Amino acid sequence: MLLLFFACSSDPAPAIEAPSETAPVAEAEAVAEAVAEPGSEEAPAVDEPIEEAPGEEAVVDAPVEEAPAEPVEEAPVEEAPVEEAPPEEVPVDEVVTDEVDAPVEEPEPAKTVSYALGPSGSSLYVQVFKDPDTVGADLSHDHVVTASGWTGTARWNVDDPSQCALSISVPVQKLVVDAPKMRAAVGLEGVLEDGQRDDVRKNMLASDQLDAASFKTISFEATSCVLSGKVVSVTGDFTLHGVTKSITVPLTVTADDSAFQARGSFKIKGSDYGVEPFTAMFGALKNKDKMALTVKITGSPG
Repeated sequence: MLLLFFACSSDPAPAIEAPSETAPVAEAEAVAEAVAEPGSEEAPAVDEPIEEAPGEEAVVDAPVEEAPAEPVEEAPVEEAPVEEAPPEEVPVDEVVTDEVDAPVEEPEPAKTVSYALGPSGSSLYVQVFKDPDTVGADLSHDHVVTASGWTGTARWNVDDPSQCALSISVPVQKLVVDAPKMRAAVGLEGVLEDGQRDDVRKNMLASDQLDAASFKTISFEATSCVLSGKVVSVTGDFTLHGVTKSITVPLTVTADDSAFQARGSFKIKGSDYGVEPFTAMFGALKNKDKMALTVKITGSPG
């Protein structure tokens, strides 16, 4: 539709006819805007063609600014935990591997080795102590008696100590009394003269002591061995003065195919074997009943 607006500055403002009922509201608004206020300059006439799209009226819509949409916070969705089924256990016998294990060769059990024992490199001795409470204690001595000429055998298995065996025989007549080197080795003070040593030996072998004429040997024969840590408890029969008693000797044993070594000590009471402590001068000199025996033996296969 074409609208023409006229305005004249010399004439009073023409009356504006009210738009007909049939006029569009847009036309009335355009006319009202084109009338200048009294006293204002004449507005130039405007006659601008409005290009219409063929068959349609041109409609100019002002852009509508849309308010930015507020972000909608979504409530977190709680996922139910998924329970996974435990993996099935495959029996060991059914496990198949690509690798073929080489057969493991088990070591051969250790052999039981027999050894010959003897004085060479060995030391068997007993210490006898004076009674310090006697009147003549200052005149007496402690003594060390060493075995010589003895023989023995041993059997040992490094994997099975229960197979052990130990046998020792000491000739009583070959006992050596108070050798100077042995006294020094065990820490005894002083050196006995040869005459003193002979007297001590004679008293020791007498019938009221060891009675060497009747009981020619002192012996030990093992009956069992039990390993506890590094110590082997060797239980056996100990024979002295014709009396045999079972004793247990703790030994540290080191053995292989080339050598055998055993070390240990134990104590006995002479009276348990019928040997009363030696006394002299009506009891002014006296030995203790207890004696200490020390074993340090070596051997070689044989």
